[in-house]
Amino acid sequence: MKNSFYFTTLVIFMLTLSGCNNELVDETTAEAETAREVLTVEEIVDELMKSHDNLKNYEVSFEENVKLPEEYKTKGSMQVDLENDQSYLENIEDDGTTIMFRDKESVIVSTGDFTESSMGQELEQLLMIIQLEQEMHSNSISFYQKYDPDFTNRLSLLEENDEYYVLTYDAEPEEREQLIKDVMIDYYFNENGSSIFPGITQDELEGKEFAYKIHVAKDTFLTIEVEETIGYIFSTSGENMEWEATSNYIYSFNETDQIKTLAIENENTAKEEESEEITSIENSNTYESDPEKELHVLESKLYVDALIQATVFQDVEAFVNLHPYSEDMEFVRKKGENHQKMFNDIFISDFMRGFNENSISHFISDEQASEFLEAFLSALSQTRYYTEDAVYDEMNDLFLVSVSIEGFSMEKLITEVLLPIAYRIENGELSESQAMEMYITNLTKRLREPIVLEAPSTAELLVVRNGDGHYEVLMQDSYLSHFVKWTEQETEAW
Repeated sequence: MKNSFYFTTLVIFMLTLSGCNNELVDETTAEAETAREVLTVEEIVDELMKSHDNLKNYEVSFEENVKLPEEYKTKGSMQVDLENDQSYLENIEDDGTTIMFRDKESVIVSTGDFTESSMGQELEQLLMIIQLEQEMHSNSISFYQKYDPDFTNRLSLLEENDEYYVLTYDAEPEEREQLIKDVMIDYYFNENGSSIFPGITQDELEGKEFAYKIHVAKDTFLTIEVEETIGYIFSTSGENMEWEATSNYIYSFNETDQIKTLAIENENTAKEEESEEITSIENSNTYESDPEKELHVLESKLYVDALIQATVFQDVEAFVNLHPYSEDMEFVRKKGENHQKMFNDIFISDFMRGFNENSISHFISDEQASEFLEAFLSALSQTRYYTEDAVYDEMNDLFLVSVSIEGFSMEKLITEVLLPIAYRIENGELSESQAMEMYITNLTKRLREPIVLEAPSTAELLVVRNGDGHYEVLMQDSYLSHFVKWTEQETEAW
């Protein structure tokens, strides 16, 4: 899948068999066929389950032919090291290649132009999707059994030759539709029912098509190939969107001694061994002199200042100017642009998710969401802050930066906008749709007007130093929640 990294492959597995007209050979072959044990589908599945329980690593290559919403192809591969809890994913499309490397609970993403560790909500979402992908490819029968308890009972033997069995999923259309709907709910929604993509609700997601065929090796009972077609429909911003794709996967198990890895450039780690690339943002700073430590303390403050400018105030130039000195200033600029864009993307996602949870997302168009973002950024531009202090925590090898922030209360602005609307609803002057339209319009308008700032509050930021002049802030929401005072529910979503 294009947005949730749902991987596939289009590979045709062909086997050429040769025969002989010699009578003696034919007779011997006939005897062998008679002696060969004939397994039932249930027995084949049982053997497959046993074989897949002993996996140490695997690799799957894929291609995907997407028909809807538009035709395109994508291909790539996924390597998984189950013993070390790591995975490497590569997705190739016409417009570029995306690479992800997961090491336990951390994920590094590279788009070719930029490589960075994922954090916050984005990290949470990527870990969830990668986990689903890994689970599906480790044992696709077991994976789909979660969504259809009778999945194995609905498998039938479609084909058999000397090398493999081919099993296919036979079910009624409504059973296929329900299965794929339940699968996509796990991909699109968090455990609390909120969507990870803007404008999608569970009630508005419908399964359309699911076809499944698996090739099982006779000698190992491991998966050789999986072919599947999935289709579903969902509503977003009041419009129906349809997805349909045909997917093939080719597998190899327990044959990958070491999976590929991905590292952030110029990153110093405490675990680097010889030439092996590893992905960690841990520090390994040891200070031989106080001036060096004081310089890095100052740089950590500067980086926090730069990051706030790129995110809250959307100023990439300020990020570049404030960022600690680096020989690769082009890298610094791209980093600032990435923070700016990520802030916008995550805000829109959380904004729409908040409306999803209140069942009013269908009242909001993409244009309104964009206008709301502009207004929200306008309100943020009125806030004030200054970095108070920074200290080095030798025990944890990180910097603690204190920031005093005068933000605004979103809860108060919402209440200000809602009260007159609620009064008109009580008097029967507005329908539900009219009230929601007025609420969105008036709140957007209010955010563009002068706002009252709250009393200063202090945010404590944890900063790590990954390399010469390159820093990272852990848990960026530790300062964002001070710029905007949400309600308890909205704070959790943010």
